[in-house]
Parts: sequence; C-alpha cells; structure tokens
Amino acid sequence: MESQGLVEFRYPNGVVVTGDCAQHAPRTLTKSDELEYDGRRWLMYDREDRGGVTVHLFSPLGSVGATETSRARPRRRF
Repeated sequence: MESQGLVEFRYPNGVVVTGDCAQHAPRTLTKSDELEYDGRRWLMYDREDRGGVTVHLFSPLGSVGATETSRARPRRRF
C-alpha cells in the first residue's frame, strides 16, 4: 500500500512534531481538515512536497497561523 505521507504539527512556540499520516488521519486529508492531537484541535492549512513525500501542515485551531492562512473568501452573489 502506498504511503499517505506525513503530518506536521506546528506549535506557536516553534516546536514541530512530525508523524505518519496514517496514524493520525483515517482518510486522505484536504486543506481545512481538522484533527485532534495532544488534547487540541488542529487545522490543516497547507501541504507541501518534500523529496516525493507529501507533508500535511497543521497549526492549532484558533492560533494566529491557522486563522490567517485559512481565512474564507467572501462569496459574490449575482
């Protein structure tokens, strides 16, 4: 079976914890998905490729990084 990649939890104080995606997520992740880790809710705000491995980037839900990068765009109604 092919690897789902890695998840990277980035704490506001600069600490980064990386783990196997299959261990933390039951399905394929997409931007704005949420996970629970270390007693907190985390928001996926981006994804990057590192040498052929997909790394899903998470920040704590409600933190500055999460709200800035996941801000919804206003919808235009016609």
